[in-house]
Amino acid sequence: MEQETKSILVVDDDDAIRQMVGTLLSEEGYQVELAQNGEEAMRLVRQKRFDLVVLDILMPVMDGWEVASRMLTDEKTREIPIVFLTALSSYTDQLKGWRMGCFDYITKPFDIGLFLIRVKAALEKSSQMRAATRSEVEALVEKKIEQLLNLMGETLQRDYGLRRLGVVDVVDDYAVKDERE
Repeated sequence: MEQETKSILVVDDDDAIRQMVGTLLSEEGYQVELAQNGEEAMRLVRQKRFDLVVLDILMPVMDGWEVASRMLTDEKTREIPIVFLTALSSYTDQLKGWRMGCFDYITKPFDIGLFLIRVKAALEKSSQMRAATRSEVEALVEKKIEQLLNLMGETLQRDYGLRRLGVVDVVDDYAVKDERE
């Protein structure tokens, strides 16, 4: 039985990155379509079924946060896994991405080999996620958040010696500060 070719939408306003990522994925055997902004991405995901969306955040016309929010609240597109590929590298941004329901969050610059492994993992999990109940998806998001919090704690302890300050307190402080701005 022939395996169906997976379809991936790559969305980035930077032409060089969009083309490079598209070429990498095409060479891996994926069917790839490209969009240069969020508005174009939304038009494409409404017209065609994609197995994965690789999405930049900082873009003109409609940013990646808005695209993800719209996709995740639209019954037709909410089951498509989103992998953010962005220059935004703060813990707060990563938490925001995971809390809103993205599958993965990769920061630029990125390692090509690891990127391809994470894309493959997202595609392998996409069919499972489509069949999962809401509670299972929420548990997966919570697990990702817990992994990030553990990484933050290790980083804070290693780089700043912050052992007495709870990681959750730090994250909550950043989240509260971010929401006020």
